[in-house]
Amino acid sequence: MTKIQTITDKTLTRRVVVFRRDDGSFGFEEEWFSDEPLEKMWIPFGKYSVCRCDSEERALAEARGRVSWMADAE
Repeated sequence: MTKIQTITDKTLTRRVVVFRRDDGSFGFEEEWFSDEPLEKMWIPFGKYSVCRCDSEERALAEARGRVSWMADAE
C-alpha cells in the first residue's frame, strides 16, 4: 500500500488518507489522533478501507461523500 494524499480536519485530530493498493486499486481510511499518554498515534475510524476504487479521484470523491467533516476541510 502506498499513501497518495492526506487531508486533515481543522482541529488536526482527524484525517483521511487516500492510498493505492499493490493490486492497483485505490481506497481511503478515516483516522483520528489519540493523544492518550501511552498512545500518541493515528487510529483507523469508520472501516472505509474496504472501499475499492479504480482511481485516486474516485477514492477521494467517495471519501468526500462519506466523511462529513471533509466539506469543511477544503
